[in-house]
Amino acid sequence: MLDFVRSVTDAGAFRHMTVDMFVCDKEDGSPTFLVNELPSIVGFRDVPENKNTGRWQYDPIRSLWAFERGRYHHNECANLRVRMLLPDCPE
Repeated sequence: MLDFVRSVTDAGAFRHMTVDMFVCDKEDGSPTFLVNELPSIVGFRDVPENKNTGRWQYDPIRSLWAFERGRYHHNECANLRVRMLLPDCPE
């Protein structure tokens, strides 16, 4: 599923986006994904914090997804967006 989301965001050159989708089973039991919405501004409130709180980050060098524990949802994810944009800003 994460690889499908990456293919959608890469195709549109989206660097920060949530993909809301449905997961449906094909007749053979394998999943198929249907994109419902592509919100570009994402904000989360009242996210319960536990050992599963974090984000999935793609590692292009190893070609795999890695889970990073942390409180990334705070400030409605604005901190992540700013951190992502800063390297692209001219000095």
